Amino acid sequence: EFRKHGNYIVRKCSQPKGETKDEQKTNAIAEYNRGIIDLNNGDQIIFDRFLLGEAVYSPIFRGYKSEDDIRTLEEKIGANTLLVVMTADVKLLEERYDGIFIRPEHIPRLVASYHEQFNLSCMKRKMMLTVDELGRPYTPEELYNIVIEFDRQTQPR
Repeated sequence: EFRKHGNYIVRKCSQPKGETKDEQKTNAIAEYNRGIIDLNNGDQIIFDRFLLGEAVYSPIFRGYKSEDDIRTLEEKIGANTLLVVMTADVKLLEERYDGIFIRPEHIPRLVASYHEQFNLSCMKRKMMLTVDELGRPYTPEELYNIVIEFDRQTQPR
């Protein structure tokens, strides 16, 4: 939906590749640094699973913590950047996952961790959006309008 309204690049950050936990962490941090460089160069990028996702998933699924690294990386991000975390009701999320990688019993812990990481984030322009708060999922157009309005209201002056 965002691509209809501008020249947005969508970049999905996936589980870091590497044989050891140290290599996985190093590869993840390198990927995030590349994304931050692109972002600060003026590219309009929408990241799917970026910094907060690493802080949430790494201790649960990869056996290492990356919270300090994430805060350091956040400090490198330009002030004009928006952090938008989309979440949903735990029951809806449990219904959506197939249980292969993320099992239903992981969901409450992941949601709580996203809230915690959002609150710890040093990003200045951030919002958490519950995508099913209307009793139904937002349409892509509604999500776009909510984010754009938040962007307008929080623009640095």
